[in-house]
Amino acid sequence: MAQTASNPQIPPPATGVIYPPGRIREFTSRDGTLTPQALAFLQSVYVGLTGGDGVLPNISTLQQEVDALERGGSFEHSHSAPADGSTIIAEASERRRVITPATPLNALTLVLPPDPLDMDFYDVTTTQPIVTMTILPAGAQIVNGNVFCFSANSGVGWMYHEHLTTWYRRY
Repeated sequence: MAQTASNPQIPPPATGVIYPPGRIREFTSRDGTLTPQALAFLQSVYVGLTGGDGVLPNISTLQQEVDALERGGSFEHSHSAPADGSTIIAEASERRRVITPATPLNALTLVLPPDPLDMDFYDVTTTQPIVTMTILPAGAQIVNGNVFCFSANSGVGWMYHEHLTTWYRRY
């Protein structure tokens, strides 16, 4: 998607950025050009993600934002500074959690957001080590890879598969 004289408001892609292929085809005309509706949608995504500064996040973050916008939701993150042995309950619209305990923790439990949609992502990062990190579903789902030792300054993520009602650990 390049900036053109006919459409000067759509910025050119950053070097090395690959746009998600799946949904773009839905917004193209027979000659392969983007429809006005697609251009308006992509511009709103671009401005929402970058604040207009031209720096795009990684491709999985871009796809999550597009999916969130399509279902009328938001792409929120939350922050916690929990004590040892605490339980954190994620909000329904939350897709990221940053954990910043004052000291290393022996145990922490996180309950994932309720009512996930197919292909929802949830990411967690921590600044301190957590000896036993337990991830639980908010409902009847299954969480794959739900108990682990969490290293300091690291992150993990899950993707939800609706038909199997399972959160799969991504990294």
